[in-house]
Amino acid sequence: MTLSPTIGRMIYFILGLGFCMSLFSMASLWAQDDPETLPSFENTWVQPKRVSLEEKKKITIAIVQDGPSPYYTKLKQEIEKEFNHVMGLMGEEKEIVFKSEGFNAGWNPRAITSLIGKALVDPEVDIVLTLGILSAQGAASPLMFLTKPVVSTLVDRSELLSLPMDAEGKSKKSNYTFVVLNLPVSRDFETFHKIIPFSSVSVLGDGLVLKNLRGLNKIKRELEEKLQVKIDVVAGGSQADEYLKYLSHHTPAVMVGVLPRLSPEERKKLIKGINQLGIPSFSLVGYSDVDEGIMAGLVPDTFERTARRGALDLQQVVLGFKADELSVLMPIQASLLINGKTARKVGYSPDFLTVRTSNFILDEPFAKAEPLDLNKAITMAGERNIDVQISEANTQSQKQQSNIQRSFLLPQADSSITYTQIDRDRAIASAGSLPQQQTSGNLNFSQMVFDDGLISQYRTSKRTYNSAKFDQASVRLDSMLDGGLRYLD
Repeated sequence: MTLSPTIGRMIYFILGLGFCMSLFSMASLWAQDDPETLPSFENTWVQPKRVSLEEKKKITIAIVQDGPSPYYTKLKQEIEKEFNHVMGLMGEEKEIVFKSEGFNAGWNPRAITSLIGKALVDPEVDIVLTLGILSAQGAASPLMFLTKPVVSTLVDRSELLSLPMDAEGKSKKSNYTFVVLNLPVSRDFETFHKIIPFSSVSVLGDGLVLKNLRGLNKIKRELEEKLQVKIDVVAGGSQADEYLKYLSHHTPAVMVGVLPRLSPEERKKLIKGINQLGIPSFSLVGYSDVDEGIMAGLVPDTFERTARRGALDLQQVVLGFKADELSVLMPIQASLLINGKTARKVGYSPDFLTVRTSNFILDEPFAKAEPLDLNKAITMAGERNIDVQISEANTQSQKQQSNIQRSFLLPQADSSITYTQIDRDRAIASAGSLPQQQTSGNLNFSQMVFDDGLISQYRTSKRTYNSAKFDQASVRLDSMLDGGLRYLD
């Protein structure tokens, strides 16, 4: 088959363009500020045969971090400690080196890809560990070809990110694994809306992080339609005032997201500012924020579990397991956490069901109540139950009715006094037979000797009264039993 010159030129052009784009993509992965750190063409394409991690005595782990963050620094230290502990328990005689210098992106999204590429081509590096949402998204990018195992210790909601997860809860990308919670972010919104029926809510998030939450707009639209509310996303940075300036006493509700650039002091300042404005608040981070003063949250304390999970993933890779064969889900038992002190301050009073099913931190609204033990619970149920009170009133009514019937069997007495007065002329005309003034009295005594009807009515009322007393005791005991069982539940 003979091709025309025009078609031939087009084919050569397409092939040449594809080759240039490939070179450009590789160059973008390795672009560094220092030209001397760029890998050579030979080192890039002609890699020596890699030694299995199981056989190596020295394992170097490069830690790529989004940027300076107290949380990431603490997490990095905890992962290193947990990993060394786990390897020690396994009796593995390996030298473990964590390499973090020169791998901090300084919150520059463009530098993330470069640093991951730098770690991948570094001959000393065996495994890459990433800390943060930006680096996790960078490693998950389809344009990033992973030649070494990459582990992301990211704990977040998978529906907000573009992470390669399959239906079985494993990574779909070769040489890559990560960690996500089994808690959809929609549940946080629905729970908050249930306890505080707001018409609009302000969601605080780090501006750099929000740009990389590719599923954010879709989730936002779905929640607004489902809950019939307006969601305002507030983007900020490393200062609490960047978020507080968008809030006021008229803000119906606020949700606090992942804010990794805030220092502990700035985060406390943010939480204090929200509470001073009297705004009901909910944390997507969960326990740590609720403990600091946020009103409510769903996520329990997962910091140690996150570090341990990261260490275990690293251990599995060192032992020869493929990163993409590891499970990415970290199951948690979510339950509503409420800061009682903050709830009281913003005027929120939980209903009975919320009190029974939630965990309270600093439960000041309930601190003044006397402690309730089993005996007291049973006693209160027997005294204050509404059915018991109704039964007691019915018993008293039957007692009075029996007393009335009994009175007809007792001696009866009645008396009367009559006073009459006529005019003087009539008294004179009667010749003394009609006194002008006359007072007369009457006193009668009687005793029922036998009356079958009265006796039968009295006996019936007495038995009805005794029956009512037994019913009252039965209702009281049932209430005490039910109260005791509910207390134990």
